[in-house]
Amino acid sequence: MKNLKYFFLILFTTTAFAQNLTGVIQDSTGIALPYTNLIASPIENSDAQITFSISDEKGRYKLELKKAIPYKIEITHMGFL
Repeated sequence: MKNLKYFFLILFTTTAFAQNLTGVIQDSTGIALPYTNLIASPIENSDAQITFSISDEKGRYKLELKKAIPYKIEITHMGFL
């Protein structure tokens, strides 16, 4: 029962901070892709805005989403289709 309490604490903590999305963009061989464009747009009609980000020289990115709703993430990079 004690473990169940911790499970719910972790679950709700994760949900509370779900608006920030971070990661690394890599190609199929695992090489980081610098300066990649990321666009997050709401899947459903809502008042949430489209959010964008550009990865750094090591392929790292951070998207700050305004609402905890489903988004479609589009990733583009010169040279990749």
